[in-house]
This record gives sequence, structure tokens and C-alpha cells, in this order.
Amino acid sequence: MRAGGLKYTGSFYVYDPIRLYALRPGATGWVEGEGESYMAINSDGMHDREHTLGKPSGTVRVAFMGDSETNAEHLPFDENMVQLAQKELQRDPGHVELLNFAVGGYTLAEQIYTFRDHAAKYQPDIVILMLSPVIIRASKRELNTFESPSPSFILRGGHLVPDPLSPALRAPDPRWLAVRNHLAQLQNDIRVLALIREATQTGLRQKLPQIRALFGGSAAAAASQTNCPCGPPSSEKMEEAWQISAALIERLNETVQAHNARLWIVSLGDGSQIIPNPEVRRSTERRYGTTDIEYADRRMGAIATRLGIGFLPVAPALLDYAVQRHLALRGSDRTPPYVGHLNREGHRAMGPILADFIRAALHQPLHAPALLQNSNLREISADAKDRSAERYGVAISPIAAGTNFTTEYN
Repeated sequence: MRAGGLKYTGSFYVYDPIRLYALRPGATGWVEGEGESYMAINSDGMHDREHTLGKPSGTVRVAFMGDSETNAEHLPFDENMVQLAQKELQRDPGHVELLNFAVGGYTLAEQIYTFRDHAAKYQPDIVILMLSPVIIRASKRELNTFESPSPSFILRGGHLVPDPLSPALRAPDPRWLAVRNHLAQLQNDIRVLALIREATQTGLRQKLPQIRALFGGSAAAAASQTNCPCGPPSSEKMEEAWQISAALIERLNETVQAHNARLWIVSLGDGSQIIPNPEVRRSTERRYGTTDIEYADRRMGAIATRLGIGFLPVAPALLDYAVQRHLALRGSDRTPPYVGHLNREGHRAMGPILADFIRAALHQPLHAPALLQNSNLREISADAKDRSAERYGVAISPIAAGTNFTTEYN
């Protein structure tokens, strides 16, 4: 099977008593889907390199929270946007260390638990929440389209309370869990076992094309597309999802501040916002039933403004990048254009954007290429009190000043 080049998606997850599931520490194996990559989870359950628990002297730590878009298991590790931003920042004075806590399918509730129980012990100075409309929708249990179980909340009297219908998993016996984890890694290492596992989970019929590929056939790639709620709420439940999301972001902000860190939000937007072909973009808007695909960005910005959180929607810069280079930033050779997660080019564009967002807060010179300058992400002046992403409407006070972040969304 190795000679035939057949790979499979390994087992990377484990039961978690609070988040219901998490990345399994030390897991390694191949990932198949939108792309092919070899994924390695570090000893603390992060899709990242190893990090010391204690923060080195003189280091600014930035913790990234997010879902599969930021976890990016479909790409080689060093092509992830967080790693590309880290590489950008390495040429700056001082030391900024980026840590990636993103896990595929995580909702806002799971982001809170991840920061509280895992990221906080690394003493980050900055926490960047990578947000998209699909995460907003997932805050309402009935609208959550993620495949994995997630804890959920409802609003009662304006206060967050656990949803009584939130899924629950029975805690496994620790001895059984240890055996299960060992067998899961053994399965990742022995390809025929993983092929059998995936066939039993996804159905043998879907796996037959890959099996036939061993004998000279061609494997059909699966494509998935999520219709994100980027427009104004079209139902009462979607409006509730927004209200729950706002309350969860506020809770996360309070938790982050309690650990002497500051929260920022990066809005990844919807895939329809970065389609370089205007005709395809308009047809996507019609399919969504809205002509206001920037609504989610504006509403996220309003939430950030109310809470005093730094905010950056990246869709305008990504669209500029796609148009100037005639590229689809989503989709791969296994999926249709514009479908799925950000691809290699999408992450390549995101690296400098994230790096300059961090530089802006640290009062360091921006290294933005012409793309970002055209998008008005620019340095106001060398001695300015604040640096601002004018088009995005964000003004961030430096960490060294010990002041709060201020935001204004146009």
C-alpha cells in the first residue's frame, strides 16, 4: 500500500471532559481531504511545535484561537498562516512567539474553555480569536453544522447558561482511554488498519475509488461547501445565534483580561467575499439570498467596538490579493475553485497580514507588501501614538503603554 501511494486520514482526536474532544497529544499521521499533509500534534495537544510552559524573558506571546481554518490540517505545517506570520516576525527586533491552539470544529464555547484550561498557562500577552460567520451560526445548537459534538449555551434573562440539551459524552475509563490512544497511533502507523477504520466510518463505497487507485485507477476527490450566514439574519434562530455569540465573546474577553492578556478578533469573513471573479461573486450572493455579504464583518466589528477589542476583517485585503494575482484563495486540485478552506495561496496572503496586525500593536515598522498598502493597512507615522488599519477601522494601543485597545468600525 505504501508503494501504491495510498494514504488515509489518521486518528488525531481524543475525549475531553469539558470540550468533549481535543487533539490527541503526540498524535502523528497523514491527513487526506482538501489536501495531503503529514500532521504532528505536540505533547500538549496543539497542532504546533513544542513550546516551553514558562515564557522566556523579553518575549511577547500571542495565542491564536480558532477552528479548522486556522488549524489548517490540510496543509503542511510550515505553510500554515500562523507559521508564516511567525517567519515574518522573526526579522523584527525583539522576540514575538506565536502559539496555535486552533482545533477543527471548535465553537466559541470551546474557545473559552481552550483558553481558560490550556492557553492561559502559557501566559500569552495577546489572544487573537480567528472568527468566521460559520462559528457565529454554530453558537446556536440547532444551527450548528459541525460534525463533532460541542458544548452549547443559551441566553436566559440576558445571561449565558448551559444549554440543557447540549450534547454530553460519558467519561471513559482512564485505563481504556490509554489503551485506545495507543491503538489509535498504531492505526495511524499501519496504513491498512487506518484504511479499514476510515472505510467503516465513512462507508466502504466512498473508499472504493481510493482502493481501485492502487491498481491504476483514479481517486475522486471530495469537495465540501458551507453556506455561511454572512448576510443579515434571515431567521429568529440566526439572530439568537448572534446574541449568544456576542455574550460568548464578552465572556472570553473577561477571561482573557483576568489572565492579564488582551483579546483581538480577526474576521476571516466568508469565502464569497474573496472570489476574484465578480460574476461568480454576484451569483454566490444570489445563492445566499443577500447583497450584503459584509454584514457579518460589520456586526463583529460592532461587538468588538462595544467591548474595546482590537478588530481586523481581512476579506478586503484577501480580495485585493486574489484579484491582482488572478488566484482562487480557496479550493485545491481536489476541490472546485472557491470551495473549502483557505488554500496555500490563502495562507500565504494571511501570513503578512497577521504579522502586520501584531506589529501595529507593538509600534514596530510594518513590512506590508504593495498588496497591504493598497488595502490601506499602513503605518500612520514613525512616532504616532497609534497605528491604524484605516480601511478596517482599527486603532490599537501598544502593549508597552499598558493601555486598553480601542476600536472604531466604520
